[in-house]
Amino acid sequence: MASSEFLDEKTDATPEDNSIEQNKTIVTPAPKNDFSSLVDGLSGFFLEVGKFIVLMKESNDKRDVAYKDLDGYLKILAEHSWFTSLNLSLHDYEYLSFSFLEAPKDESLVADFLNERFTKCYAENFEYLWKKAAEQFPHREFAIRPAAQAHLDGAYALSIPVFMSQAEGMIRDLTQTELFSKTTSRFTNVSDIARTKHSQVVQLQSWISYADAAHWSQLKDPLPIALNDGDRKKFGYNGLNRNTVLHGIDTDYASETNSFKAFSLMCHAAGIGEVLKEKVETS
Repeated sequence: MASSEFLDEKTDATPEDNSIEQNKTIVTPAPKNDFSSLVDGLSGFFLEVGKFIVLMKESNDKRDVAYKDLDGYLKILAEHSWFTSLNLSLHDYEYLSFSFLEAPKDESLVADFLNERFTKCYAENFEYLWKKAAEQFPHREFAIRPAAQAHLDGAYALSIPVFMSQAEGMIRDLTQTELFSKTTSRFTNVSDIARTKHSQVVQLQSWISYADAAHWSQLKDPLPIALNDGDRKKFGYNGLNRNTVLHGIDTDYASETNSFKAFSLMCHAAGIGEVLKEKVETS
């Protein structure tokens, strides 16, 4: 179910026909006193509130069904190195999260479809999102602000590495885990805590819990953007990758699409703070 269906129901009642048949006597009603007008006003108000409550229940019921499949949709998006963020409005979050439902059946066209949709949405929300991230992580504004400006200036070779590194730092701030390093005796990868959090939240039966669980789903499996050299060769992956960018291997990464992909990863990491409801302090 595409997100656009959730709130499509019409709630306005059809106006009554107030015409008077010809040749009938028109009787002018006596003016209502203030109390009667107040009662009528309140009745109309509560009628509209009742309609709104019914509409919200219907929308939530639809979301309870649709969000059960959200986990799988977001995994596919992550495989294309696109990430959602809980810092987006609900409308934009659903617009991106369920976008795969509207993707072309021809797999060769899917990447371009997702690139266009995500680029458009993140461009429209760019200023709000980078400022929101800087507000959540004030000790990281020194890097986020100039990276945002570099992106706006088209200096993507500069913006992409910073967005990636700040995503990594945010994950470490929030979960004390590593976004890109594999779990070893020294490091715990975020996928470990993501699987735990995902299994806890998904047991709850509401679309809100599904959304929280799905947010972790984009981090609980290996990310193409984080694959090491061996895994890149194994899976034949040559897309945007943290190691090839930061180690100077990829000299052709500087594009607007890749900058928005790196930005989406940073915004996704910032959105983890909304799930955990923790205030980030400077360590």
